[in-house]
Amino acid sequence: MEINNSLYALPASYIVATIPHLFSAYTLNKASGGKFTNVHPRTNLENLKDKVPHDVYTKAVRAEAAHKNNLEGFPLFATALLAGNFAGVEASLLNKFAAFYVGGRVLYNALYTYTTREATSQARSVLWLGLTSSCVYVLVKAAQGVAAVKRLY
Repeated sequence: MEINNSLYALPASYIVATIPHLFSAYTLNKASGGKFTNVHPRTNLENLKDKVPHDVYTKAVRAEAAHKNNLEGFPLFATALLAGNFAGVEASLLNKFAAFYVGGRVLYNALYTYTTREATSQARSVLWLGLTSSCVYVLVKAAQGVAAVKRLY
């Protein structure tokens, strides 16, 4: 019987979600000569737009978008993973799902941050669809597991 390590993916996924934000802040601060402010940090993208090279600015914007997309996807991932664990979905499936999702999000961050061409952006969208679909798949498996247990009573 395989050990279920899938819940470790919850903090791992959140850390992966934060990396693009930290990258954006570091990149803007470095390119602006230290003008990044922590007093009102959500204004930095707007305030530093004309103070950093255009390519640095657009990369920072894409990194922030990747960060936000990760945060938007986290509740679905966490719900699927917790529901799967609660419903007794096989540990091997949950471990593979967790690794696929976290690894996919690392790749997603790189594609989002460094993509400057339409073709590559399409690959990112296909990856997003695969990650989202994997969450739905695990939710369905969890629902099937709960339904099977209810039939026993």
